[in-house]
Amino acid sequence: MSHNKRIPPYPLRMPQEIREWYEEESDKSGRSLNAEIVKILKDRMNRVIGQRKHAVQ
Repeated sequence: MSHNKRIPPYPLRMPQEIREWYEEESDKSGRSLNAEIVKILKDRMNRVIGQRKHAVQ
């Protein structure tokens, strides 16, 4: 995820057990914890956008 402009940090608080689970998942996928969370959020965003487009048609 390389951009010309630096994206400002966004502190995210989450329960420890959720963080630990996502850390394990990010290790398995070879991504950083941040990249794993961004991927999950993007996947969800794309799914919702797709559902909305499908509902309109």
